[in-house]
Amino acid sequence: MLKSSKTIRELDLGCNAIGDEGVRLVTTALKNKQKQQLQSLNLSENGLTSQGCMLVCDLIKRCPTLEEIFLQNN
Repeated sequence: MLKSSKTIRELDLGCNAIGDEGVRLVTTALKNKQKQQLQSLNLSENGLTSQGCMLVCDLIKRCPTLEEIFLQNN
């Protein structure tokens, strides 16, 4: 779904327990989108470790439109 959607400005995946592997899948799909428009990403309460946070950091580098990231309680 992330790859095929034309425009994603806000993605709320909070409280889904997707863990580092889920974050890897999400960030990979988002990084590979043409014409990235993501502005807000919520990954709160997903059981992320430092490895998952490094994936998010890599996404930040490649997504200049990103203004908000929520990572509480991981």
